[in-house]
Amino acid sequence: MDKILTIYTPTYNRKHLLPRLYESLKNQTNLDFRWLIIDDGSEDDTRSLVSDFINKGDIDIEYHYKENGGVHTAKNEACRYVNTELMVFVPSDCIVKKDAVQKICDYWRDDKKNHSIGMIFHYENLETGEIIGGQFPENVTVVNGMAVGEGYRVQSDKVFVFKSSFYKQFLYPVFPDEKLFPDSWKLYMLHDAGYFHLINEILIGVEYTNDGYTKNLLKTMANSPKGYFEYNRIRLEYEKEFSVLVRATIHYIAFAKFCEKKEAFFITKRKGLYLLLYPMGVFWFYRLKRIREGRTSLLASKLLNLYRKGKNRK
Repeated sequence: MDKILTIYTPTYNRKHLLPRLYESLKNQTNLDFRWLIIDDGSEDDTRSLVSDFINKGDIDIEYHYKENGGVHTAKNEACRYVNTELMVFVPSDCIVKKDAVQKICDYWRDDKKNHSIGMIFHYENLETGEIIGGQFPENVTVVNGMAVGEGYRVQSDKVFVFKSSFYKQFLYPVFPDEKLFPDSWKLYMLHDAGYFHLINEILIGVEYTNDGYTKNLLKTMANSPKGYFEYNRIRLEYEKEFSVLVRATIHYIAFAKFCEKKEAFFITKRKGLYLLLYPMGVFWFYRLKRIREGRTSLLASKLLNLYRKGKNRK
C-alpha cells in the first residue's frame, strides 16, 4: 500500500541531532509515512548513521546526498523524490509528537474534499512548552496561499503540511554562492492556488540550535543579496498589507544596491513607495554592508569609543 505522507528533512552536519528525530518517528502511532533525508553535503558521516537507521527496518527511510547548497536547494532536491499525496518539512533539531502522523491523516481525510492545498499546525518550543506564535483565532479556519485570511496573518513559525502537487509546482530560485532563500517565497507563488486549513494542534517540538540560521539572520541575509532581491521583488508583486509592503520596499532597495540592479525602479509596480522609502533603503543597505564585512554598527562604534575614552581618563 502506498504511503500518504513524506516527512522530509534537509540536514547538514547534524548527525548528533538525527537520532532523537529518528526515535520520535519510530514511535509514531501511525507509520503511514516515508522519511526522506536530503544530506546537503554533510562532513560528519551522516550517511553511515542513516544507513544504520535503514538497516533496523523500523520505518520507511530514503536517503540522498547532494553537494552543499543551502536548505532551499535541499528542499528543491526533495521535490524530485516525493511521490506521496502530502509532504511536510521537519527540521533535524525537532521531535515529532507521537500522534502527529495520525493527526495529519485524520484532518486531511476531512479537508481534502474542500480542495485544500494543505494544512497549518503548530510548533511547540521544547524549552518553554509553549506554542510558537500562539494559537490560531477560533473565528479563522482557513487562510489563502499567502497564509492570510479574514484580517489574520500567519506570521510565526508554523508547520505547513502541503499537498505535494502544489508544493512541487515552484522550486526555490538558486543563486551561485548564496546559501539562503526565504521559505515564504513559496507562499507568495501559491497566493491564488487555494486555501490552507488552520488546525490548532501541536505536531512538532523544536529547539533553536546555535548553528541555525535564526541566530544570525541579518548576516545570512547580507550574504544572500541576489536571493533576497528576488524574494522582495515577488513580495512587492503580490503583497497587499501596507506595513509588509513598506518593509519589502526598504529591503528591495537595499538588496538592489547590493546587486547593482539599476533597473530596480523600473521593474517594480510600487514606484511611489520606492521613491518615498529610498533613503531608508539606502540606510538599510549600509547597515547590512557593515554586518557583512564584520563591522559593528555606527552607533555601537561610537558608544564603544566613548567608553574607551572615559576609561582612559580614569
